[in-house]
Amino acid sequence: MKIEEIVKSKTFKAIISIIGFLIIVLIIFKLGMFVGFKKASFSCRFMEHYISNFVMSQNNSHNLMTELNEKNSLKSHGTFGIIINILINNNGDYKLIIKEKREPEKIVLIKSNTIIEKMKENINPTDLNINDFVVVIGEGNENGQIEASLIRVLPQPPFQPFSQPPKPSEFLEKSFR
Repeated sequence: MKIEEIVKSKTFKAIISIIGFLIIVLIIFKLGMFVGFKKASFSCRFMEHYISNFVMSQNNSHNLMTELNEKNSLKSHGTFGIIINILINNNGDYKLIIKEKREPEKIVLIKSNTIIEKMKENINPTDLNINDFVVVIGEGNENGQIEASLIRVLPQPPFQPFSQPPKPSEFLEKSFR
């Protein structure tokens, strides 16, 4: 048989199609492994540096580690919550400590290229306040911190989102007074 006849045969085309399909499946599998590894390594680094980031005792961090499981693993790509502290180092770099409802506090680093928006205007890190509600989008670093690329300050809700919602009668009384 000649090579041209082999290339034109249905068997050859079927084998090439199967090999191509397997290569695509393996690429998708490898991409899933990469994303899972990145998420797991951020959670691991976060726990390794939790004590140094938040100056807590070893016992508290152990209790926190036992509470985490696969269902509520840490998200390395961003956070949503309340600013509970704003730290400025000697270089003028800002760090925000954000408290989420069901996750431990996270440290967010503000870089020089971080975009900070409130409504539709850009603001400076100096305009951020404790108790501001923020959404942070960024990338996890090797110290278990989030390097922010975008911070959006949200308007204050009528009640505290991380506590029990007010009873309907309490909410109506407060809003119409």
